[in-house]
Amino acid sequence: MTEEMTAQRAAALMAVSAVRDAIYEAGGEGIPSGHLYTALMGIMSLETYEGILRILKHAGTITDVGFLLKRKEV
Repeated sequence: MTEEMTAQRAAALMAVSAVRDAIYEAGGEGIPSGHLYTALMGIMSLETYEGILRILKHAGTITDVGFLLKRKEV
């Protein structure tokens, strides 16, 4: 693995973690997906944002009901 690939993976992991943390910090009420993306649109594309949400949903860490993102309760 090249140094560039390692840096890209680290950046991707940081982006996923940052979105997850923002959702978790919103508390039990959750956060509207559009509001969260609006805060992030200057640093990532909509495609990237949607990909991160797919990763988090697939991992079972968040729920998305009616565009309201919430931490998945265990």
